[in-house]
Amino acid sequence: MTWQTSMILRIVLAALPAQLYLAWRLGRAVPVVLGIPHRRVVPLFLVLVAWANALPALLAMRYLTGTLDRATWEATAIGAFDLGLLFPFWIGLVITVELLPYVVALDVLRVIGGRLRFPDSFARLMAGLRLLLAVLLTLYAGVRIGLDTWRVRGNDVPVAVAGLPAELDGLRLAFLADVQVDRFTGPFKLQQAAAHIERFDPDLLLFGGDLVTRGEAYIDDGLSWMCRQVGTSPAIAVVGDHDWWANPGRIRDGLAACGWHVPDNRHQVFDVRGRRVLVTGLTHIYSRRLRRAAAEEFLAAAPEADLKVLLVHQPAAGLVEAAREHGYQLILAGHTHGGQLVWRPFGYAVSGAKFESGPFFQGVHDLGGATLVVTNGVGLTLAPIRYQAPAEVTRVTVTKE
Repeated sequence: MTWQTSMILRIVLAALPAQLYLAWRLGRAVPVVLGIPHRRVVPLFLVLVAWANALPALLAMRYLTGTLDRATWEATAIGAFDLGLLFPFWIGLVITVELLPYVVALDVLRVIGGRLRFPDSFARLMAGLRLLLAVLLTLYAGVRIGLDTWRVRGNDVPVAVAGLPAELDGLRLAFLADVQVDRFTGPFKLQQAAAHIERFDPDLLLFGGDLVTRGEAYIDDGLSWMCRQVGTSPAIAVVGDHDWWANPGRIRDGLAACGWHVPDNRHQVFDVRGRRVLVTGLTHIYSRRLRRAAAEEFLAAAPEADLKVLLVHQPAAGLVEAAREHGYQLILAGHTHGGQLVWRPFGYAVSGAKFESGPFFQGVHDLGGATLVVTNGVGLTLAPIRYQAPAEVTRVTVTKE
């Protein structure tokens, strides 16, 4: 069973009960508010639940009959499978998780109102709020999914560095990661990303790994695009998890052949504006974990520089702390996709990536003497959509503190 299939089947075990609960509560609200008979409403909600879960049902059936293979996930163009099954599953999941805490909260209020013998109008009010929330949050989720998935934003991040030489004040670094070229991340998104890189006019161009999502079918397309981004400024890249699973040697060699520097656990000093800028490239991924002791020894041996930058795929807490302790002022990482699917019930951020990376799953983090920037990246993994974690290319502008 592939990783994608396993994850989807696990997710549906938690999502299906929640979807049935929402169908029941919204189905009960419609007759109260709109006067439509209950027997007409319930089948509609059940059809929507069935459609949202048709994908895991198909995967489970094919797995049990021995007809499930990797070809299911390695199509070269968006097709009926994606439009009819894959997208509905993930969009249904987003809407489910978005709605659930608020519907539960309204139901708690309804129960409290009943215990306190509030008038019947209170129960009708709760039913109306359930329907209103369902409509508004579904519309919001649809718009946000579309914008966050298909639009690539340019994200400007200022970073102040104590003791920075005047020559490096205003240094511009264009940083991208997780391009993940596949059938979902093609020319439309890549053109937007390239436009941001050109507009940023960087002194350094850095790539945090994951050129492709899976397999080797899109490596040439990814390399061709990456090579077109190389200009007069130094371009530095590390490999990511998906690069390693695809073909790390082919990706490294292809990048190096067109002018990218690919430091695999190496220090490299660049002359930028007449000053020394160190970029340390670390390969820290699932398949090649760098132990804390080894990281400490390696980072301690870094050459002196006016600005020290650590470029790594995964923002592991121990590695980040080791870099800070050894004088790195800037740490750049990707991997998390900014969460890719992020919910904020009552203002608290919830995302699968948060369980792995903790507070470092997205954004800018002041570590006291060092700054960590975790970019959302451009492409996708597992889910074919983004939600409240927009695709982005990041410009880091280093200024004197």
